Amino acid sequence: FCRHAKAGASRLWDQLKDYAKLPLLKRLVFRVLSHHAGQDVRVEGIDIFCAIDTSREGHITVDMLAKFLPTVDESELEEVFKHADLSGVGHLTVNAFLAVFFQGRKLLKPELSRAFHHLVQDSEGGEVLTEECLAAFANETAPLDTIVSDLANAVSFSGEHNVYPDDDPRHPGSVASKGELTLAGFVKYMASTDCSVT
Repeated sequence: FCRHAKAGASRLWDQLKDYAKLPLLKRLVFRVLSHHAGQDVRVEGIDIFCAIDTSREGHITVDMLAKFLPTVDESELEEVFKHADLSGVGHLTVNAFLAVFFQGRKLLKPELSRAFHHLVQDSEGGEVLTEECLAAFANETAPLDTIVSDLANAVSFSGEHNVYPDDDPRHPGSVASKGELTLAGFVKYMASTDCSVT
């Protein structure tokens, strides 16, 4: 069911620009969240997706988006689109597009917990988010060094590097130096977006 959503064009462009400014790690988390999006996000996002994907190809290209946003500068649109295309395939699927609509929304701790455990599912123990966990999500569009840098910033922001002093015999090296983020730190980091967490 698709209602024509031209009225949302201006708002969509603002959302895309805000999304593009987010750290890569946060965009990656929103991409994971989009697979379990609530009804409010799905209705709004799919409505606009259908209005853009008029040929019903099941994905959106930058050319399709340009037709929906005719007043936007083409080079600026291409740059923003590149930040949304985390898979680097040159188009956005429904879930990739829905990720844009999480910016500015209230996030629930259970859904963040679900995203966290999805990201750490292949790690030993699965209790902390590490560079190794994120390597599987890296590609040319989402380079690992950028994701790792974002992870280090998240660890620093969360204050988890203060959990163990460098000389603590129980944990050689601080958590920050190891680039590990617990679920509590992850939730705190995500709350630092234009989002609230409850």
